[in-house]
Amino acid sequence: MQVIIKDRFSELNPLVEKWKVKRLYWALPGGCREAELEAQPKDIRDNLEQILDGLGKSVDILDDFGQNIWNGFVNEIEIQLGSTAMRVSLDQFANRVAIRYVDLKPSVPWSKEDGITNFVEDQVMVQRFGKKEWMGFLPNGTPGQALNAAQTWLKEKTNFEKRLVLVENDYNKVNYHLKGWWETLDWIFYEQDAGFIGHLDEGKSFYAFGNTSTSTKIAQKFIVPAGGLLTREIWLRIGKKLEPVDNVILEIIADSGGNPGTTVLVSGSVAGMVLTGGYNWIRFEVGQVALTAGSFYWLVVRRSGATNSGTYYMLATDDARGYAAGDLKTWSGTAWVVRNEDLNFAILGSEETTKQMERVIGFGGQFLNGIQIRDASGLDYLLWRELKLTCREELMNLLQVGTVDGSKLDAMVDAERNLVVWRRKEVAEWKMDSRGKLRTLVGAEWNPGMDWLGGLAETEFGEVVRLENRELKNKTYI
Repeated sequence: MQVIIKDRFSELNPLVEKWKVKRLYWALPGGCREAELEAQPKDIRDNLEQILDGLGKSVDILDDFGQNIWNGFVNEIEIQLGSTAMRVSLDQFANRVAIRYVDLKPSVPWSKEDGITNFVEDQVMVQRFGKKEWMGFLPNGTPGQALNAAQTWLKEKTNFEKRLVLVENDYNKVNYHLKGWWETLDWIFYEQDAGFIGHLDEGKSFYAFGNTSTSTKIAQKFIVPAGGLLTREIWLRIGKKLEPVDNVILEIIADSGGNPGTTVLVSGSVAGMVLTGGYNWIRFEVGQVALTAGSFYWLVVRRSGATNSGTYYMLATDDARGYAAGDLKTWSGTAWVVRNEDLNFAILGSEETTKQMERVIGFGGQFLNGIQIRDASGLDYLLWRELKLTCREELMNLLQVGTVDGSKLDAMVDAERNLVVWRRKEVAEWKMDSRGKLRTLVGAEWNPGMDWLGGLAETEFGEVVRLENRELKNKTYI
């Protein structure tokens, strides 16, 4: 086997002429997951800095035929001198830090608001290792205090901690512990603004509807941002007076001369009995309709039953008019009338899960060359994401959704550093003997460069097993 260690730009001049490949491990999802290299170079004490400089470098492992069977990066270095070892790792390292915090309002101690700072970064460390983000939490603090905490944490997270441990054997060696490129998708937190239209800022006002003949409908105008939006669900802040027994109807209607038109594009409803009285965000499941970027539409809300002055509904509004993209209007019985408020609303769109995977890789696949979707999922999923999960976590969730026919999706980073996504195979292409060795159905012996991960193998027991992971130690297949 051949081991090639590179930085971002070129192959490094090796201090170590020969590495021993102690372990290679592949698993789904991801493909190459872990590996371990060992060497016994001369003059370790005199070359500590050069050895440690390997941290974060890329590693390609080639078989005897020159094909790339494992690729990733140096995640941890262990240097052993006698019975003492020093370890340095990227596990706790970060060069971009943000703090999520709870801002206690000065008026009353129980009034609070969640917030998050922007990421602060160490540009030198970003240039050296790429972006590696970390998010902390400050339970009680102001935005200024949270930003100061982010700066403090950044200094700590960019400072590598060298750990000394006692080991059983007694000789000098260097171990590089490697991780696959899939793991670097955990280095970036994912955020997606597309797929969202709305106004969340709460005001001090509300609008009662369905109680008189001049307050039967309320409509909020909105504009669709670039890229358009495929509707999935809509949220409103709704309350009720006493116990109305009909439904709240919500419709999206195209604009017609600055007012709602007559054609309903999509609609949804919620039963009045499920509302709890106070103002709460309520979800309306709606059908799918493609809204055109740059076009105006209206959210129209009404009750399904007759007006009733004793039992009716109320919508929370913002009297500060914080939504600049459209007016709020009410139906007087004969005409639409502008109201100096804005509705609290959220329209969430969807997109095919495999298309979203392309977005995730474009956002956080800093070490990957791209993504190849061999099999589209055919399933739509909510598109908008708050800054909460890493790119790897988002991909895991999207893979779990599967395909429209109920199949599971698998994904791995290939030898060219592309994330490949495919529908799980359901036909056996391998045979596994009683010692665990694999051969193709025509008898060819397994090697890591074959297309095997995620496939099915027939066993000596007549059962079929899924090849979701495999380990190679010292040229012994396990």
